[in-house]
Amino acid sequence: MKIFVSGLISSGKSTLSKRIGYEFGIAYATSDQYLHVPAGKKKTVFNREDFRNFLSQNSSWVVEGIHVGMYHELVGENKPDLIVNLQIPNKTLCNAYKKRYSIAKHMYENAIIDPESNIIPELHYHPDCDADKQFRKFIMANKTIARFKTKYLRSKQTHEIPTITVRSYSAQQNVIEQIKQFQNTKTQ
Repeated sequence: MKIFVSGLISSGKSTLSKRIGYEFGIAYATSDQYLHVPAGKKKTVFNREDFRNFLSQNSSWVVEGIHVGMYHELVGENKPDLIVNLQIPNKTLCNAYKKRYSIAKHMYENAIIDPESNIIPELHYHPDCDADKQFRKFIMANKTIARFKTKYLRSKQTHEIPTITVRSYSAQQNVIEQIKQFQNTKTQ
């Protein structure tokens, strides 16, 4: 089974995707692991070739992420069997993001985490960026992501893919059961 978990920043994509991967024993990937900054550049680049290799090397997978390059690869033979669309309300996302930011700031300031570790970007904290500026970046990023996500979900390539829509964090608890039901109807 091939599952794509789509959602905005702080919607719970990683947590849910890891849980799905564990529950069904399938490979898990996030777009973040395919991002890199080329030497001498400031802009992050999505490594489409490595991501495409992951998809082709695994017959079953769950992927999550927000990078535009990821959407371009989830078509044709790499098209998912199921999409889990996380549509968490903006106010809830903002509160979750602020909480994530303050936790990361506390961990950094109290030397609980190494500033060079990979967990800092995941928690969306940077010591040289004040909270208001970081929050504005979060809002702008989510607007851009929402535009591409909507375009992908409404495209010809995906309009026939079954979709589970989740509108709250608590509703994510039912997703595993819904996927099992989907799997049962698919095998019948």
